Amino acid sequence: MMRRADTQNKGHRNLAVAVSPWILLIFAVSFGLFSDGLPEAIRLFLGYAVVYPVLEELTFRGWCQTLLLKKPLFAIRRLGISPANLFTSILFALAHWLVREQSIILLVFFPSLLLGWVREKAGSVGYGILLHGLMNIFYFNVSMAGF
Repeated sequence: MMRRADTQNKGHRNLAVAVSPWILLIFAVSFGLFSDGLPEAIRLFLGYAVVYPVLEELTFRGWCQTLLLKKPLFAIRRLGISPANLFTSILFALAHWLVREQSIILLVFFPSLLLGWVREKAGSVGYGILLHGLMNIFYFNVSMAGF
């Protein structure tokens, strides 16, 4: 029978193995290692579809929301939304506001609540990363079309 610590260590090792290639890809794209031969639109697309969703979901839902959910006060859901999700979504919107215009807050806050809900239902950030990437691809296409 495996002890709890052994199970946790195995889980952390598996997570590290699963996440490592993504982290390498993120750094490679972020620091322009593949950018010489890539058109600007493809670099932007990779950022919106892969880099930002992975980094943001691991940071906000994977770390912040998970940490808050361990506190009983933040884990109680009202109308399907936990205080952990609400607080994380506020932080997420504020982080986007710092690098964008003020009107982006509402455009980011409500989808963030959905991403937080998905994280809590799934028990991990995997589906949230996928959904976040799809939402960013939609935003990317709309912004490239000039809307």
